[in-house]
Amino acid sequence: MPSIAVLGATGNLGRHVASQTLENGWSLSVAVRNRGRLSPEVSARAQVTDLDLASVPIAQLASFAASHDVLVSCAGFVTEGEVFVRLVDTVVTALESLQAKE
Repeated sequence: MPSIAVLGATGNLGRHVASQTLENGWSLSVAVRNRGRLSPEVSARAQVTDLDLASVPIAQLASFAASHDVLVSCAGFVTEGEVFVRLVDTVVTALESLQAKE
């Protein structure tokens, strides 16, 4: 069974991705800033990790991603400009750090 990790599972797109992951019977982990915004189904059935992508250490995000088959990032708002660019850069840097270890 695939192991799926979702960043931004409390947003509009992330909620759908998380829900579809569970509907397919796959293992789901989510990283969120605010657990209270998770749907009850996701909260009950997913492994939930508290992470704020604006301040998470790269190693901590990499560790979260490393234990999964797939990482889906639905986090952030492109309309936030530089804030969104920094968020994406954090995710990319964390994933690149995993490749460097192989």
